[in-house]
Amino acid sequence: MNLSFPGVGSYQAGWRVSGICQAGLAVAGFILTNVFAFWFCRLWYQSGEIPILTLLRVQIPPASWTKPLLFGLGGVMLFLLAAGWALVTSLMILRSKNGDR
Repeated sequence: MNLSFPGVGSYQAGWRVSGICQAGLAVAGFILTNVFAFWFCRLWYQSGEIPILTLLRVQIPPASWTKPLLFGLGGVMLFLLAAGWALVTSLMILRSKNGDR
């Protein structure tokens, strides 16, 4: 559960602050990625062409695409950061549990 929704496993294991921070990063990443997805779908609907094909045809993205593309990339990076942090926290929790035995 910890890697599918970063922060939940950490929180349940008693690492409350770490879990809340991981969940916050994951939610922020999810929101930013969805902002990009809605922009992408709206642009696709308005132009009638998949934006990726437009990008391949012109090879340089229009200036109006910069902010949504950065939102999408930033969202993915935030979620991956939260998932990586959750993985490290999971390993630390396992190590501390094994040391107690």
